[in-house]
Amino acid sequence: MPFGNIIRLAKKHRWKGQVCGLTGICGSVGTNLHKDGKVLSVSIVEEGHMTFPDDDEIKDLFDEK
Repeated sequence: MPFGNIIRLAKKHRWKGQVCGLTGICGSVGTNLHKDGKVLSVSIVEEGHMTFPDDDEIKDLFDEK
């Protein structure tokens, strides 16, 4: 699932984004969201275009695919 779609899905489930928005470092970009005292880190790394959370984790977190 593309990076932006993961963030939109999290916000749909009432996760709130960090104040500073997206951050980039060494070929990766990421952001943190928070809800009910929990933090969800969403990131994508340049090498292999891997995203976190991956599809299985998204299904577990949001009961969606």
